[in-house]
Amino acid sequence: MTRIRRFASLATLAFSLPSGLSAQDPQGTLAQVESRTLVELVAALPGRPTGLQMLVGTALERSLDLEGEIFNRRIAEASVDIQGGLFDPSFRLGSSLARSATPGVASARAMSAGLGAVLPWGTELGVDVRGGRNLGLINDPSSVYDSDLTVTLSQPILDGFNVIDARYRAAQRQRRAAEHALARATELVIAQIETLYWSLAETEALEAVRQGSYELAQALLFRNQQLAERGLVAAVDVLTAQSGVALRRASLIDAKRRRLDASDRLVFAAYGAGAAQQLRGDTLPVKTTTTLLGGDPIDVERPNAAAEALTRRGDVAAARESLAAASESLRESTSGLRPGLFLDGSWAAAGGGASASSLFGGLSNNAAWSLGLRFAVPLGNRSDRGFERVATWTVGLRQIDLSLSENLVLQDVREATRAVRSGIERLAAGDEAARLAAAQLVAERQRLDLGLGDSFRLLETEENAVQAELESVRSRYDLARATTRLRLARGEIRAP
Repeated sequence: MTRIRRFASLATLAFSLPSGLSAQDPQGTLAQVESRTLVELVAALPGRPTGLQMLVGTALERSLDLEGEIFNRRIAEASVDIQGGLFDPSFRLGSSLARSATPGVASARAMSAGLGAVLPWGTELGVDVRGGRNLGLINDPSSVYDSDLTVTLSQPILDGFNVIDARYRAAQRQRRAAEHALARATELVIAQIETLYWSLAETEALEAVRQGSYELAQALLFRNQQLAERGLVAAVDVLTAQSGVALRRASLIDAKRRRLDASDRLVFAAYGAGAAQQLRGDTLPVKTTTTLLGGDPIDVERPNAAAEALTRRGDVAAARESLAAASESLRESTSGLRPGLFLDGSWAAAGGGASASSLFGGLSNNAAWSLGLRFAVPLGNRSDRGFERVATWTVGLRQIDLSLSENLVLQDVREATRAVRSGIERLAAGDEAARLAAAQLVAERQRLDLGLGDSFRLLETEENAVQAELESVRSRYDLARATTRLRLARGEIRAP
């Protein structure tokens, strides 16, 4: 398991004045420089500081990207209810009044009720009961009241028992695809917040370096002004120091702007629609840590990492479910192109009598049933043929989407792995370069104190040290972002 060794390179910068010269510094600049560490690097894999944890939690609650995926999941859930509602039973209730103008023919009043349902395997069931009273049967008073009970059944055979619920199964697949898409969107939000957090921490560290460089230039200017008053250095040394202060002040202003920009990007990503309430001045609601906390190191060289990512990644799982949903839709669309064979059956019974109490009497003695086959052949059927072609091509598109998703996973894992590998090596090289540059700066300061150097040479050496430290800082946070990217590529980022 690859581990990054934690170390710190320290280079303290201070100027000394010849004896007898005043060292008064009204702004305390020189004292600040003497106590400031120019190079202070702690290299470790990023953990999750408290501030970052809070920002991740806030983003998961307020992210506009996540809100969109949540609505997509809700729509998919509603689609499942819509298709599943096809199997909900229906209740029928009716009342009728029949009157005939023909003498001796009965008029009647009746009430009816029934239940109907379609089962997932295609069976259509119906149960109906009717009871009524005949009016006007003067010559046949024994049949004043009558009733009947009917049970019907129709079962598709040739198309298969499960074709009718293909839409329901497709909707279920789409719902699962939406759930996987939401999970992947959650992972992307977490990775985005982590990346922006480390970018903000980087800009803060870079600004600190620029601040140290600016203070160093101010200290040199103060020193040269003191010496120039005694005639110990030429006026050009003061001008050189003044130029160094101006240039470093410009760099510091730019560094502050970059920090504020990074802060805004993090706030907008974390707080979503509520970002405006958090933008109060130039202060981020959460303070970053300038030290990358050590955590469980990531195994960069873990075997089968790409294969494992194919089983973890939500975008791949969503692509698989979308393909399965398209296949179900294709199955449903092709059913209308084939001849249909149906098994139809019914059972009916009649009852009745001269009184209301005998309305349902005799049902068991007057039963009849029927059973038969029904064959249907579609003619023309251009609409179903069009639906079948669309469904076939949709399956092809979903297969392409799945292949692209799988290829993207493999590419992401390979590139992210290389980025972490090179980041580790680059960080080690950058730290060493920063250490050597700081040592060279200390040596050049000593040469200046001995009268062997000059201000221009010192400022040039200091700028080289600053650039080396900036590169070391960038390497450190590049590695932090590369680690986040590798975890995302492997599907290892999960919501807290």
